[in-house]
Amino acid sequence: MDEKGRLMVPAPIRRSIAGNLIVLTRGIDRCLWLFPPEEWKEVSTKVVGSSSLFLARDRMIQRRFLAPAQEIEIDRSGRIAISPTLRHYAGLHKDCIVLGIINSYVEEAVVDRLRPPRPSSTFVDVTLGEAGHAAAMLDRYPDILLLGSDADSALLARSRKRLHAYAGRCRLRQAWSDEVLGGLAPGTADLILMDLGMCRFHIERSARGFSFLRDEPLDMRFDPRHGVSAADLINRSSRSDLCDLLTRYGGDRNARANAQAIERARERQPIETTYQLSRAILARTPWRGGSHHPATQVFQALRVAVNDEVGRLRRSLDAAAGALRAGGRLAVIAFHSIDDGIVKRYPAENAHVAALTKRPEVPSDAEVQTNPASRSARLRVLERVP
Repeated sequence: MDEKGRLMVPAPIRRSIAGNLIVLTRGIDRCLWLFPPEEWKEVSTKVVGSSSLFLARDRMIQRRFLAPAQEIEIDRSGRIAISPTLRHYAGLHKDCIVLGIINSYVEEAVVDRLRPPRPSSTFVDVTLGEAGHAAAMLDRYPDILLLGSDADSALLARSRKRLHAYAGRCRLRQAWSDEVLGGLAPGTADLILMDLGMCRFHIERSARGFSFLRDEPLDMRFDPRHGVSAADLINRSSRSDLCDLLTRYGGDRNARANAQAIERARERQPIETTYQLSRAILARTPWRGGSHHPATQVFQALRVAVNDEVGRLRRSLDAAAGALRAGGRLAVIAFHSIDDGIVKRYPAENAHVAALTKRPEVPSDAEVQTNPASRSARLRVLERVP
């Protein structure tokens, strides 16, 4: 920290923040805690919602944690100016230690595997999400150009904010992966990335019914402008079609019984929300706690079907093979066995690509402990051959 109280925020942490604002407040053990604004909003809301003004302990927590919070802008040099009050609380002088949790799986495995083969390489990220991969690539390789896309307009808006510092090197658009890759001229892409499935935003902020732990409209579409919602799908499908869907896309061993439970529930009234669907499944198989909720595979299967994820992956792989230059690389991160199996078998089906990873790269035990969402991630890398 310099004499003006300005502290350099490490690049990995800056990349994890959409925009250039952070919230800084007092933590425990004379530490300062740093939050992205949206995460701070969630945390502070939970603190207020779980406390009472009539309890002295709760009032003390609000005074010490919420009251000192300050919104601070990260300057062009990646620094934040810490107020004298917060510096005094934490005893900050010249030497400071900044700790945080970043996705090392993304930082190391993906970025290292997608090393640009030449200056000004074209990197195509067709599942931008919140732009974590894209920001890491642009930061590590300052000469590459990004063509980024996502089917979700809300996620694309978040990506634009996060990538504002790289605006001159990015072209972003809302589109599905197979549409973008199918529109590229043959041999024009050096590097392609596909990070399959949903992200944290879909579960926590989209309000589209991706999680059975929140009571939301049962939609599940990544692009709500098109297609059939999950509610329409389960209310219109026959029991046999539902059983097939749950087996094929969810690997649900209880598919027949769960399809019957859904049919019985919708006979009473249409299933329109996540809680209605979850209750229908729990009526047959009560949840006794633990990590595996009985509705997990049902929700997965519906999401995969609604967004045509399997068909879209197959089309995207074919299009990527055609778009890559000789020696170009395609990295795919899959989170369930259906997608991973398709990617694993693809080199045997297409003579123009070869597998660079004999086995999928997986996160370490240490990373899974700090980042549980990464536990199912499987990274495979394919290369275009002449």
